[in-house]
Amino acid sequence: MEQNNSQKPKCPTCNRTISKNMERYSITEFYRKVKKITDINSLNAIKDYILRVIKYYYSQDAFNNFTYELNNNIEEEQDICSIKKWILSYFMNSPSLKLRGLAHQRTASLIKQLEEYIVTDYINNDKDLYVPFSRFYEDFCTSKTKYSKHSISRALKVLDINIATKKIENKTQTCLYNSKEEVQILFNNFNNSENE
Repeated sequence: MEQNNSQKPKCPTCNRTISKNMERYSITEFYRKVKKITDINSLNAIKDYILRVIKYYYSQDAFNNFTYELNNNIEEEQDICSIKKWILSYFMNSPSLKLRGLAHQRTASLIKQLEEYIVTDYINNDKDLYVPFSRFYEDFCTSKTKYSKHSISRALKVLDINIATKKIENKTQTCLYNSKEEVQILFNNFNNSENE
């Protein structure tokens, strides 16, 4: 008979066994799932996930209010785009949001920093966002905290910034590929949902 010598992971501080079933929710994954909603059926398919994430990050009262408002929005058959914007703006802009752990704080901060950077460097200067990712990364990181390229790429996808492979000077590069009008519309939609 074979003995199982693998030990369960222990907390380095208190030496208690760490449960493998503890759920952790990625802010980036939450954004992705919400943005993939196309109709009420796809919203209902991930409604439990959305509620678990909100419950994880918010107090019981905030969770109850969110659940009530979400159910009202669904029953009133509001436009699906309005519901998606409301969910995302509620999640990122509510004063009662308590981010758990440094990773979540950094992700939320990065998304907001990227939005501010793109607005100040591209939209306010009336420039298209046609730039190789490596140059965008270097320019962004010179003025901000250092982040990995992977983190920035994921955060850009959350903001719906198009990232495509393009051939520039006989070299294939990953590029951000958005006109100033597209970026303006993306950010106007997001900012309008915050103010509703």
